[in-house]
Amino acid sequence: MAFKASGDDDAEYREMLVEIGRKIDKHCLEDLKYFCRGLKDAGSGKLERIETAQELFKLLEELDEINPEDVDFLKKMLDRVDRLDLCDNVDRYLSARSEPPMTGAVNSNTDPTFNDCSHQEEHKIQKAIAQETPAHTAVSSEITTEAKHGSNDATPFIPNHGNRVELQPGQIAHDGRVLDPQLRRGLDFVTSRISRGWQMCARHLDVPEYVIEESEANWPRHIRRQIQETFQYWARNDSRASLPTLIQALRRVRRNDLADHLTSNRF
Repeated sequence: MAFKASGDDDAEYREMLVEIGRKIDKHCLEDLKYFCRGLKDAGSGKLERIETAQELFKLLEELDEINPEDVDFLKKMLDRVDRLDLCDNVDRYLSARSEPPMTGAVNSNTDPTFNDCSHQEEHKIQKAIAQETPAHTAVSSEITTEAKHGSNDATPFIPNHGNRVELQPGQIAHDGRVLDPQLRRGLDFVTSRISRGWQMCARHLDVPEYVIEESEANWPRHIRRQIQETFQYWARNDSRASLPTLIQALRRVRRNDLADHLTSNRF
């Protein structure tokens, strides 16, 4: 389908792609190409010939997967290879495009553009953020009780909107283990700092993909909470959960900075 965009929009779009492309190294490019293998008409031959991020972006444009008005696939692709820093570039581009021409609060009675879908969606998002439950109040009373008395329930913990939890001192895992205080401290340290590579790290810990996706759905605008829920699942449900296992997973995703802190007990 032919696409038509204003010169300003196209210039901002190109600037965003150039900036993102500069930050994509060879390893990241290979991950992105692998992610694109499922695209119709992409073809492994076309992908194998790609040597730069800009060449990949050009192919995606030819396949009508990205353009100045639709960068959803670009953001999804960057998110799936754990480049949250580059997702921020896309978010800034989208924010710049969606800024209204006038300042002040949007009033549905006085602003004729309020009925436009983009303005309505922005209004809904801002309202949802304002109503979001603060992280420090999201501890489930059911889990707190379980931490004190133990649990005979063998059903694995799966993140969901009604069961957001924090790891508490002495908390009981579903297989009857008392969570190691050092592991709990290590998780607190890692989940408060990791962003780049967190999803791949969770996969190296054998966290099921549906758990990662469920955590993302629970907290669509709170990456830190997504990370906490996912790693809490691992600690509570994997009998092999330990600090050395966490350190190994961090090193496999090249987060040696965090792994070194855990190894030297600087957390």
